[in-house]
Amino acid sequence: MTIKLHGYQVEAVEAFLRAHAQGIRRPAGVLATGAGKSVIAARTVRVSPDGVAGGRRALILAHRKELVETNAKRVHDASPDLRVGIVKGARNETQANVISACTATLANPGRLAQLRDVGLVIYDEAHHAVSRTSVEILTALGCLGEPRPGGAVALGLTATMVRGDKLALGDVWQDIVYSKDMAELISEGFLVRPRGVRVRVEDLDLSKVRKSGGDWSAAGLGAAVEDSMAPKKIVEALQEHAADRQTILFAPLVHTAEVIRDALRAGGFTAEVVHGGTEERERTRILELFQAGTVQVLCNAMVFTEGTDLPMCSCVVIARPTENPGLFIQMIGRGLRLWPGKTDCVVLDLVDATGRHRLTLPVQLFGEDVLGDKPERVPGCACRPGDERTCGCPVEGCTDDCECLGSPCGCTWGAQDELDHALGLDGPAYREGALVSSVVDLFEGAERGWLRTHAGVWFLATAQRYVAVLPRRDGGYGVVSMHKARVGDSAWVPGCEQVSELAYAMAHAQGEAAGQEREQVELRARSTLTFYAKQWGLTVQPGMSIGELRKMIVTGQGSARIDRNLPGWVRR
Repeated sequence: MTIKLHGYQVEAVEAFLRAHAQGIRRPAGVLATGAGKSVIAARTVRVSPDGVAGGRRALILAHRKELVETNAKRVHDASPDLRVGIVKGARNETQANVISACTATLANPGRLAQLRDVGLVIYDEAHHAVSRTSVEILTALGCLGEPRPGGAVALGLTATMVRGDKLALGDVWQDIVYSKDMAELISEGFLVRPRGVRVRVEDLDLSKVRKSGGDWSAAGLGAAVEDSMAPKKIVEALQEHAADRQTILFAPLVHTAEVIRDALRAGGFTAEVVHGGTEERERTRILELFQAGTVQVLCNAMVFTEGTDLPMCSCVVIARPTENPGLFIQMIGRGLRLWPGKTDCVVLDLVDATGRHRLTLPVQLFGEDVLGDKPERVPGCACRPGDERTCGCPVEGCTDDCECLGSPCGCTWGAQDELDHALGLDGPAYREGALVSSVVDLFEGAERGWLRTHAGVWFLATAQRYVAVLPRRDGGYGVVSMHKARVGDSAWVPGCEQVSELAYAMAHAQGEAAGQEREQVELRARSTLTFYAKQWGLTVQPGMSIGELRKMIVTGQGSARIDRNLPGWVRR
């Protein structure tokens, strides 16, 4: 007996099987945290002609021991009649139908050689698949390199197809054949809605923290957070915004997590710390106390960013700054799963992470940051590259197309200052150290990045046109530009009629869109956006943010224009 899948999970499995049948050896699926990727993996294993049903083994790869154990448990729970084994450390259950294995263990050639008759490899957290160890494993199993008799096919599953470094995910994953982003799952009732609150920590200074591998140094971040008022502000923010909520807090270092834990305990909260070195029995004890509600705040040093299922969590505290949008989304995703009585999740941002990132679906296969804008702030300025310029920003190094929300920033005056001033939060009370916080739309700007039509076509919206990536009947992809309103005004982008890889096609489309004025939905009022959405036949869910409404409108408009003109072979 197996559990019943949601409709989108069935669609995902069908998309993966169809891709393999069409000769795509390494398709990938991007599904938000909480979408049930383990359930999808279990069903794919069961029905795949190259998997268990065909007499060959399925291998589920993960880079962390917690994920290995979780995947084995969830596959067994979803399909109890499947024999599931683990290959990790001293465990070497290689004769099972489904093997959940750790990449660090299989980095040993002797352990890898003991895996026999593997027909399907499912890579959990597929954005890690471009590491040297993972590439060697996938090559040895026949997923990478020239096809060979008896070689396996692969499937990648991740919530964030993006990396913090410049490695190209498109070198491993050939096509994203299915996606389901956070906004869709929220609007359809499969996740709760996040409610962002940015808390100002006036003495937190990241300007001297060095960067390595595309992100800030964890040691430098830890020192900056500990030396600031952040621990005190975290206590105050929880008391004001989430006094009775089960909370997961992300810190850069174990010591930082311990400092914050001590501050929380002094403030009347029950809090514990879990990190990579926590002994397994102690970790189990702490997690059981958290699940029972005895421990309210679970402080961790980047242990729970992936593969953690604690649905009772209804508040996430971000005390770990990051330049990686995927890590930002993974952290918030920990609090969005459904739970009895839970209606939303409070996201408390103490490090201005919400000023750098939004909960949009990241798609970045090409590497080198070719796909999509990466918001960067000039110190003391609220400008972000790619936004429409509405002020005479004098900050040295600021781009000509920046946005300071209607007021010259004067190098030190930005959007948050403008909001604080309007709310009267910059007066004597602020100077005396009172908690200053403001609501953040976590989906703001979602309509400006990569979107996907209802038929599954990736596209970018510019002021007058859509730039879409279409699969070609004879393989590969083509980039087409079409006018939003004029039927018949569409053409292949010159030189991009036949591109072999999705990553390169998306890079070409990005270049084409960059030469045009990018889409901005100028309608701001919620009532106007709601009316506009209903005119397009779109369902507006209670509590949707402005960002979600704007994204839904642009996606609906693009789908109406693009999908009706698709050739039959494009539809998935």
